Amino acid sequence: MSLMRLSLFLYLFCLSWRVFAASDDSVGAMAANLMEPVVVIANFVNSACIVIGGTFIFSGIIKYMQHRVNPLAVPIGTVVFMFVGGVVLLCLPLAYILSEEGQPPYVQTQSTTENTNKNTNTPQQGS
Repeated sequence: MSLMRLSLFLYLFCLSWRVFAASDDSVGAMAANLMEPVVVIANFVNSACIVIGGTFIFSGIIKYMQHRVNPLAVPIGTVVFMFVGGVVLLCLPLAYILSEEGQPPYVQTQSTTENTNKNTNTPQQGS
């Protein structure tokens, strides 16, 4: 029984080895393929932030109207939390869109560095 399991394991191992060896993809192509689901998740999080932020602001308005009717039933802290939470959730996707492709503004990309080098007019010395 164990000899049969061992031979099956070796057969499957060798088969998988041949499959990976026959692949023409490089590590960079594999990494690029892995980034596609990350983009889908990032877009989902952006959409969820917009929907939930709008819901928080709408809930804050409803809670404020309830607070005006009966201040003891709905504390003003709940209203403030709803408004602040909604504004923060609505600003998260905006900050992502305003930054260059989701990177923080202090990170320089290749194109930014090239544009900076083109704009500086430094004289060449020794020529």
